Amino acid sequence: MLKKWKIRWVENQIWVAICCTALAFFIQLNLNEININLLIIQFLATLSMYRLAVHSQQINFKIFSFHILLPGLLPGLLAAIIGFVYLKTETLLLLAFLAVLSLQYSFPLLGKNFRKIQRLKIFIIASIWASSIVFLPILDSGELIGIQTLLLWVSIFLFVLAISIPFDWRDSDSDAAELKTLPQELGKEQSLKLANRVLVLSVLFFILAQETIVNSFIFSFLLTVVLASFLFKKSSKFSKKYFVSFWVEILSAMPLLIYGMLQLLN
Repeated sequence: MLKKWKIRWVENQIWVAICCTALAFFIQLNLNEININLLIIQFLATLSMYRLAVHSQQINFKIFSFHILLPGLLPGLLAAIIGFVYLKTETLLLLAFLAVLSLQYSFPLLGKNFRKIQRLKIFIIASIWASSIVFLPILDSGELIGIQTLLLWVSIFLFVLAISIPFDWRDSDSDAAELKTLPQELGKEQSLKLANRVLVLSVLFFILAQETIVNSFIFSFLLTVVLASFLFKKSSKFSKKYFVSFWVEILSAMPLLIYGMLQLLN
């Protein structure tokens, strides 16, 4: 049973923002492109977008529900201000594009929102996470996006895709049938088997993106994938309200946690 503070962090979207930022920090360390301002922006932007996604289900789009959207709007506004002050123009343009994609996921800005388009949901989420985590620090450093960066993007895209499947597994009975999520189309158990295969691919691409075959980053990422596979075997607990939202979500933060422990041991 989660303690009350954990439940509050999950329900207020603080937990997912922390985990996303931890994965971003791990990749920045791997790229040797530490950008604290960008990490702050990513935390605030993730907090904003996930809060807006939750609150979008509570509003009537014919009535301006500012009071409902305010908890999500404020972190996003603060992220935008910090971005305008500290980030390069190229970084801001990509950040703005990803913000529009994120808003389109929850709100019908340009017709039907992405959440309601068949088979699309987790692919959009994985694309946004991977692009913000891998491309933003490279752009803001002024470097060109090379083949290793693209391989790393694919790795993170596949990793986020895989750990998103348990969320669809949890929601498969309540999601509309026309969404055709992977658990709905393949079945719950087959979708988790697919998630494990995708995790293996994510490790392979991560290794290909590295300059050396053996390093602490690879070990940290590999151990995270092993932990994810072990956690996927606990699928009987996925239906519990906070199990996926807390324990599966923490997989995003595990590479950084493991890497940090390795550095302390050394």
